[in-house]
Amino acid sequence: MQGDGHRVRDVRVHGGLESLPDMVEALEGDHAAAAKLVGDLLTLRRIVMAEACALVSRKPANEREVLRAHVEAMANCIDDRATFALHDQALTRAIMRLSGNVAFELTWNTVVSLADGRPELTELLYADRERLLLGVRALLELLALGDADRTREVVRSALEGHDAAMVTDAVAKTHNTT
Repeated sequence: MQGDGHRVRDVRVHGGLESLPDMVEALEGDHAAAAKLVGDLLTLRRIVMAEACALVSRKPANEREVLRAHVEAMANCIDDRATFALHDQALTRAIMRLSGNVAFELTWNTVVSLADGRPELTELLYADRERLLLGVRALLELLALGDADRTREVVRSALEGHDAAMVTDAVAKTHNTT
């Protein structure tokens, strides 16, 4: 029909997680809106990761053993930020897979896709690899306790602390470069 142009649909009504990369790209010039979206993504990551870990804590020890191999791979490349990041992402994928929740896996794929091609984000996320390694080793011990409620709370709290420190570092870097 003539005159029938493009229709813009509200992403909050019609979009899904697949919309997030485009939203991040669209907000690159709007620092306040981009910071809000990053905060929203970090919140989503904390919720999904905490719940996935709670589910994994209920798994038998032999099923969780695959996680230890990922943590040791991280330890073996602690001086190589990019390789460390890949092993950390593989660890998180293994946690998502062990949780048995496909929606968690797909959510994690979206989060990872947002970091792809953004070396500055990888630098920020993996600046303190020794601290991260201590954290994932502690996570293995926590999972071994088999207490889903405690696991959920500790993981969420630990990620909140990590995220707050990361945001503080990002703000400091921004002020040092301007």
